[in-house]
Amino acid sequence: MLNLHKWFPTVIGATECPFINEIQKEYKEYLNIREDTPQGYQYLHLHKDERFKRLYDWKQEQVNTFTEAHNYKTMKPCESWYFDYEPHENNPWHKHLGWAISTIFYLQAEPQDQPTRFRSPFYHSSNPLLIRPKMGEKAVLNPIELNEAERFNELTYLTCKYKPYSGKLLVFNSALEHMSDNKRPDLGPRIILSTNYSIEGGHK
Repeated sequence: MLNLHKWFPTVIGATECPFINEIQKEYKEYLNIREDTPQGYQYLHLHKDERFKRLYDWKQEQVNTFTEAHNYKTMKPCESWYFDYEPHENNPWHKHLGWAISTIFYLQAEPQDQPTRFRSPFYHSSNPLLIRPKMGEKAVLNPIELNEAERFNELTYLTCKYKPYSGKLLVFNSALEHMSDNKRPDLGPRIILSTNYSIEGGHK
């Protein structure tokens, strides 16, 4: 009997900040964020700012849980920025190459807005599932764009997605591709704080 050894899963950690309501307004003031004038992408070493210490101490605990589960060395934050999305603004598929672990923290977001999507690092370009459009659908040349779970299982999923909402934290391998589609203009702010982590003594 064939044994299926699941050697290469895509692992994403997800949790919720228990004190988001205590820091959201204060942190937005620190960043000079105003709802009528979104700032877009802003590179800033938040992890070095004492005003964000409470959040980064909590995030460190979550990252430690992730790295310990993988038997990794201790990781420390080395690079950080925030993204105050403008209406219709997106973030295309990308990786954080050169780093070990990355995090996305939603300082403010609404679940109805576009999700953060992750793409499997393993993709059959030959389409062995023989995925074809359903009746009435437009032809999909690249099945990586499909998000219909019933067409896949835990061994073949091509993408997964996480709804955005205030206080959510995602932890993942920096080489894992991820993206977000156009921000809905009819909803409130979408503000994320992102951080890259590396082994102590590595990147500074």
